[in-house]
Amino acid sequence: MLPKKTNHSQGTFFDPRLSSLLNPKNEIYRLANLIDWEYFEKEFSSLYKLGKGQPPKPILLMIGLMILQQIFNCSDEEIVEKWVENAYWQFFCGYDFLQWDFPIDPTSLIRWRHRLGREGLEKILQYSVKLAIETKTVKKKSLEKTIVDTTVMPKNITHPSDSKLYDKGCELLVVMAKKHNLPIRQNYNRVRKQALFRYFQFVRSRKLKKAIKEKKRSKSILEEFFVMCKERSNQSLF
Repeated sequence: MLPKKTNHSQGTFFDPRLSSLLNPKNEIYRLANLIDWEYFEKEFSSLYKLGKGQPPKPILLMIGLMILQQIFNCSDEEIVEKWVENAYWQFFCGYDFLQWDFPIDPTSLIRWRHRLGREGLEKILQYSVKLAIETKTVKKKSLEKTIVDTTVMPKNITHPSDSKLYDKGCELLVVMAKKHNLPIRQNYNRVRKQALFRYFQFVRSRKLKKAIKEKKRSKSILEEFFVMCKERSNQSLF
């Protein structure tokens, strides 16, 4: 099916038009009048085919939601929820009467982006740059040079404390023992996890003496486990 078209040429007796209520000096209002919406209708109407089924949402609505989403940095859920609350956004997307219902399901934006593909998104970007130059929002000189931000984002890596390293050592010994089929008596999983938990608990509550005691306990568990694995490996050789 071909997409619907928003038609507000016929007015209603009780509902006033948004175009007569909203402030014409508002940035979103002015931007809505500057954009050539027919350009997008012509470019993306070929993405649809005639056939049976429920008619898709208007192209103007979907493009408008995408532009607003980028301007105000909203997620798919947020843009749909805020659209109902903002009359300027509704006017921007081609509606001249106040709407009380969600325009689309948030998942429809995902399918719309897949339908556009890379070429469609590039067309929207090219038009945005062209409009910015025509309205003198951006100068051509500023587009000649590209500045790339190479700031390194910090990874979610915790500080390698001694207790964590002791715990990791016990974990590696268990893996190596299973790999070489060593008949170990116990793997110390429950004991070492308890010691590690108590260590961090004491550190948070600033009980440093008790925290050091638990750290030493983790170290002794690793040493004992290592000696046991060494003995078992020597026995398996004979």
